Amino acid sequence: MNWLWFALFNVCALTIWYLFLTGTPKNLPTHYTSKIAYACLVLIYGGLFALLYLLILYYQFPVKIHTLYENYYHLFGLEYLIPGILAPSIAIANVFALAQGGGIAISVVNLNLITTLIATAWLYNYKINTQIITGAIIGMLGISYATYESIKIN
Repeated sequence: MNWLWFALFNVCALTIWYLFLTGTPKNLPTHYTSKIAYACLVLIYGGLFALLYLLILYYQFPVKIHTLYENYYHLFGLEYLIPGILAPSIAIANVFALAQGGGIAISVVNLNLITTLIATAWLYNYKINTQIITGAIIGMLGISYATYESIKIN
């Protein structure tokens, strides 16, 4: 399946995700621990659904899943450990950024576009050219200006 459909799904899904992360903490007690607890509880639900997805995959494709775990899965491999460590920090930081900065905060968060482009080109040999870099810089300038205006009026 084309990667673009998954990316477009994420636009919709992340919009819903960020709306909840923006609005829900406003109804919580003001102490920062309530925002941290909220983010962690969201991740616990996410973990439960991830386990459910794995079980469904296991029952539909037992040989493939068994082969995957037997040949490729290392419980403490960095490809699992580092994202697993970062996930709660990212969720917590998103809650704080969105609760205080509103929707414009996610534009700043998404400036990782530049670092991701450079890192994937360097680490995984994905191709980028000057048009891609120029477009990313124009996007960064737009986000910077929108952030500046948002800070002025809020």
